[in-house]
Amino acid sequence: MSELERADEAPPAAPAEGTPAAPEPRGGPLGFYDRHPLIVAWVVLAIGMVAILLYTSRDVGLLPSQMFAMVIATVALAGACVWIISWD
Repeated sequence: MSELERADEAPPAAPAEGTPAAPEPRGGPLGFYDRHPLIVAWVVLAIGMVAILLYTSRDVGLLPSQMFAMVIATVALAGACVWIISWD
């Protein structure tokens, strides 16, 4: 039996006395944020950036296909921004 198999079969270690128990994981939107903070940041940033894009380009007269391409590029840019910020 390998070390990995033994580690999988071993019961979890009991916490030391005086150590607080781990908090229960949250459910719902807050639980999703706890598990995936970068995805949430990407979505929030993309919504804000697309809102600004749509507001500022309302009188420019772009074709729907051009506007769609700009929205896709804006969402990709928001993802790149969140990815770069996560390098810290």
